[in-house]
Amino acid sequence: MIQSVEGTLTCKEPTLLTVQVGGVGLAINIPLSTYSALPDPATPVQLFTYLYIREDQLKLYGFATEAECELFTTLIGVNKIGPAVALQVLSSCEVGEFRRMVANGDITTLASMVKGVGKKTAERMVVELKDKIGDFAPEDSVLRDAPVAPDAVKALMQLGSTASDARKEVSKAIEKTGSEVTVDTILRTVFQNR
Repeated sequence: MIQSVEGTLTCKEPTLLTVQVGGVGLAINIPLSTYSALPDPATPVQLFTYLYIREDQLKLYGFATEAECELFTTLIGVNKIGPAVALQVLSSCEVGEFRRMVANGDITTLASMVKGVGKKTAERMVVELKDKIGDFAPEDSVLRDAPVAPDAVKALMQLGSTASDARKEVSKAIEKTGSEVTVDTILRTVFQNR
């Protein structure tokens, strides 16, 4: 699996870009949110990526943030949701906003906000993703301020915590220790609080 790409941005369009990596130009499909975060062409760029493999296609998708990449991967796991719809979701709303709509069961807003997503598809997303995405909580702003927060959340999930519980525990630990902290310090604080 290709998890990230780092190279020189040679061409960018709202839904597609080319990154030169070791003499090879990679065509990477992107959402509008990633397009707006890109630098000018001929500059170094790093993207989180997902390689989509099917019998008749091999496509690389790129994202400015790890949260966008994770949401994309989660979305394409929903029944009858493919990469095109997942990119539309990411192009239409922020990750936190989407999580809020799913957590609140806001099918109407989701269907009206995302082009190509009707009420039935929005309902399917809410039903299938509510447990996977977890409840939206104010701790998300705390997590955004700490660069190592995603690594700490992943570590706790590997130790058996749910995504929602891991985010809550990491958020509480960061509130105690401050946002400029290491993963080890966060984990020690989490285990001391249990």
